[in-house]
Amino acid sequence: MFSKICFSCIFITASFADDLDVFSSTADLEKLLHQEDKFRDDLESLATKLEDEAKSLRQFIERHYEGLDIRDPVSYVSNPVNSLNLIKRLSMDLDRSDVKSVLSSNETQVLRENLNNLTSSFPSKSDWLGATNGIFLLQEHYSLNITKLSDGLIENDGDIIDSQHAIGAEELLQIGVSAVNEGYMDTGVEWIELAKGKLLASHGDIFISEDLKQIDSREKDSKRIHDHMLDHRGAVGPLHRCNRLPFDSKLRKKKKYKAAKAMKTIERAKKEKHIIPLYSLMKKPDRKEGMHESSLRDNFEDICKGVEYRTADMEVGQKCRHLHHHNPYTMLGPFKLEELSKEPYITVIREMMYDSEMEHFKAFGNNRLERSGHGGKGGQGSATSFKRTSKQSWLEYRKFNTNYTEVMSVTGVKTREEAEHLLGTDPGWGSFFAKRKDLNATDNVAQRVSNRMELATTFNLYSPMSSESFQIANYGLGGQYSQHLDPHGHWEGKSTHPIHSMTGDRLSTIMVYLTDVKAGGATAFPNTGNRIPASRGDAAFWINMKTSGMVDKLTHHGGCPVLVGSKWITNKWVGYLEQFNKWKCSKNGWDEKFQHFTAYF
Repeated sequence: MFSKICFSCIFITASFADDLDVFSSTADLEKLLHQEDKFRDDLESLATKLEDEAKSLRQFIERHYEGLDIRDPVSYVSNPVNSLNLIKRLSMDLDRSDVKSVLSSNETQVLRENLNNLTSSFPSKSDWLGATNGIFLLQEHYSLNITKLSDGLIENDGDIIDSQHAIGAEELLQIGVSAVNEGYMDTGVEWIELAKGKLLASHGDIFISEDLKQIDSREKDSKRIHDHMLDHRGAVGPLHRCNRLPFDSKLRKKKKYKAAKAMKTIERAKKEKHIIPLYSLMKKPDRKEGMHESSLRDNFEDICKGVEYRTADMEVGQKCRHLHHHNPYTMLGPFKLEELSKEPYITVIREMMYDSEMEHFKAFGNNRLERSGHGGKGGQGSATSFKRTSKQSWLEYRKFNTNYTEVMSVTGVKTREEAEHLLGTDPGWGSFFAKRKDLNATDNVAQRVSNRMELATTFNLYSPMSSESFQIANYGLGGQYSQHLDPHGHWEGKSTHPIHSMTGDRLSTIMVYLTDVKAGGATAFPNTGNRIPASRGDAAFWINMKTSGMVDKLTHHGGCPVLVGSKWITNKWVGYLEQFNKWKCSKNGWDEKFQHFTAYF
């Protein structure tokens, strides 16, 4: 509490309610870079024009006003030669110069207006704060070397990815602020020390913000808070982490630091990890055992980093095989299925989408992206935070040429308006009249992908009640989606949205990577230990529910932070009610609420 109180008085934290959140999408960042390119060109044009105009004005001034003494106006104009020269300067000479054309030109005004309009769509300070916080999160998640990162060098599996820029002093200071505010006192102080070093090395060659002017006091405050936390709560705790030794030389003399001094190590103290044993929810269905998302964070982070928790016996029975469901068409060109987990059923279907289809999805989503939300507290509404750093859009392609005369004849309703209402609110009738032969797709590419997904999974996806629209998502700077569940918990009473009564809960997720990702960006399952790297065209396919309609808590999953690259995905969530003929529900109801669906194929 001490650190939070002190730093909340000193530093600003990010708020994203009314801003562009441009940092949350690499597609938006790419657009911003193109805008900056135009901004640079227009700025150069304006500077060149202003320089030309200034040259014309300067020439007139130097020719006619250098050495001119008009301190005594009466004496000056009393001289006829002076008066003649005055008239000549402001008539003949002025007309022959470029001064009047400069004064009458509106070219610079147009350029100024264009540039001003362009800047209105530029990021705000809130976006900058979000971006610096993204750097902090990446460093913590992947344990990156702070000094190298500050110089623009990003470590990844032993390789170094170079950047065109280093991180500036102002950014380093704000990253340190984010670290301290989150309880990472050790790295927070290191970031701030690096900021001070970079500031001193700049020799005044950078803009000195108000915070940078007070960097000495910021450094002292951060070290004082660090030492207070270390002395009163130890090196690590649930909400903080410090160095093993205090910065204060007097505190170092305390006996309790004797062992730390004897270690003579620069390795950071590590927070105690709370690793939930894999598949533990299946063995211990107690609600208190690992069911809360935050308790899976350590699992999630380790699996994102490539830590292997799965044992050899967990892989027994998993197969890589061709999948065709004995369909003559797909037997000629079967799908490539890789099984990762039997219960819950988690797989990868290789090469689900073609290059042209992925480019179409990205192009569709690119101009329709909006900040992604996630469930608010208590399951109410949608919120935005660093839990989910992405933007998304929706692609719907199903439109039916419905014969409303037939609907009225079969159902007994009297008007077309009543027929439309019936089909929109009654899932039984809605599905009955949504016939494949009447489907008139508004996007042929999306329809083709949906048909292919049907062939691979045997799900019904064409019916409007069978599945949701394609969600297209793009992740931003440090883009991630922390561990979460896809179903809404409809049959557990956690969702009362009327649409779930018509579609059922999310039985399955089909998620296709639309891009490769250079570093990071995998999908991690913290309860099963599976990690699916981002590979362009591949589809992660898993079952979210148990046979009773209960959410399968073992399907917690998340998108690992994107270290370097642009991550695009598309999701297809499959509703249960249209699939019940093949994915049979439990016959014994509540008694079988912990039984997993077993893939019938």
